[in-house]
Amino acid sequence: MTRPFATGTYTLLRGNTTDDYGDDQDVATVVSGYSSLVGSVVEQSQASRRRVDGTPRDVRRYVGRFAASVPFTADDRLRDDATGDVYVVVEIRKQANPVTGETHRLILTKVT
Repeated sequence: MTRPFATGTYTLLRGNTTDDYGDDQDVATVVSGYSSLVGSVVEQSQASRRRVDGTPRDVRRYVGRFAASVPFTADDRLRDDATGDVYVVVEIRKQANPVTGETHRLILTKVT
């Protein structure tokens, strides 16, 4: 199996519960067989302007690349095994790559 260029190892988390007030809360349940995933998460900055007053600001987003065999779904979470940072999967796209084979390209947001 081919893999994207790695920046670390990650653990796939899934699941949620409801708190005393009826609000959803994430549960750090590891998806069986999907810990220590080799992959890449890279921070990207994107300039934007507020609609109200046009104030410029930096919006940070993250792009991840993982093997296409990993069963990602929207709202899954990835925990960086080295730093403990957690990212939420916002968007998933499969991409062909002649060097690494087919990969998942993920748009992520950092939650920790």
